[in-house]
Amino acid sequence: MRHALWALLLLAGGSTLLTTGCTGESIHPPKEWDEEAGNEGTDVHIDPAKLNNPTSELGTDKVRPIAKTIEWLPIGTEEGATYSDEALIVDRILRDDADNNYAVRIRLKNTTKDVQKAKWIIRFYNRQGAQISGYAGGIGSGEKWQGVVVDPFGYATISDFARVMGADGFRLYVKGAGGSADGSPDDPANAAERKEKREARKAGKQ
Repeated sequence: MRHALWALLLLAGGSTLLTTGCTGESIHPPKEWDEEAGNEGTDVHIDPAKLNNPTSELGTDKVRPIAKTIEWLPIGTEEGATYSDEALIVDRILRDDADNNYAVRIRLKNTTKDVQKAKWIIRFYNRQGAQISGYAGGIGSGEKWQGVVVDPFGYATISDFARVMGADGFRLYVKGAGGSADGSPDDPANAAERKEKREARKAGKQ
């Protein structure tokens, strides 16, 4: 009788455990978790207008000028400036003034069939005309000219940025064969004279 009672209790307990293990209701997640996850929250919508940083031109390869909400002060070197008897020309200028930290990247073009070797420095200025030290070029007696080599009819990019805030413009100086001693750009007023000299040199070589 005693053994029969124990068998009955064990049978009842096993049945309860089996029922709980099969249904598993106590560990089921909430009903909404039964649904498969979709793509909600994964779509990224970016306003195209925000892709164009209004205070920066650096890093863009667009052919046409990008739209911006600020105007760069015309107090320095501009595109089209030439050096070394027009052998090197400023083909593109890209500026950045994010957080008032002025930086510039300049693309030089070699207009000749010869390799052009030159030294350059970028000097930064505020709107009152006071010079500000550049990271690569320095200032005053600590100025450091940098070297550049431009392949025939090729391009080379040079860059620098102001060490402190307040710069509003820059001037590029390039020392090369046939150029000015201090690296100043060619004088546009003497363009015709330079052309005549170049043609005379070509005629002499023939």
